[in-house]
Amino acid sequence: FHLPRAAINFNDGLGGGNLVEGNVIFDTCRESGDHGPINSWDRMPFLTDTTGSPSFAALPTHTRHNLIWANYGASQGFDNDDGSSFYYTHHNVFYQSDGFK
Repeated sequence: FHLPRAAINFNDGLGGGNLVEGNVIFDTCRESGDHGPINSWDRMPFLTDTTGSPSFAALPTHTRHNLIWANYGASQGFDNDDGSSFYYTHHNVFYQSDGFK
């Protein structure tokens, strides 16, 4: 808590396969806006073999069972920005947020 920007940031996804679970996230985005306590962007595809063969498709990143309070400058609870793909956001509680995009 007491963070100037997002608490968790996924930059370009890479191979995916991340799990964000069981967190209480609040007091973020204190010095910025137009994003959320969790932020992602996918501007550059990466060729990986995480799916078993070379592919630009990443493994899914799951965000589940979190309490996300989008106070201060946050707008969305989870801001999937700039072409974010392969993110599964489910079974979270968003408070004071516009949800997620």
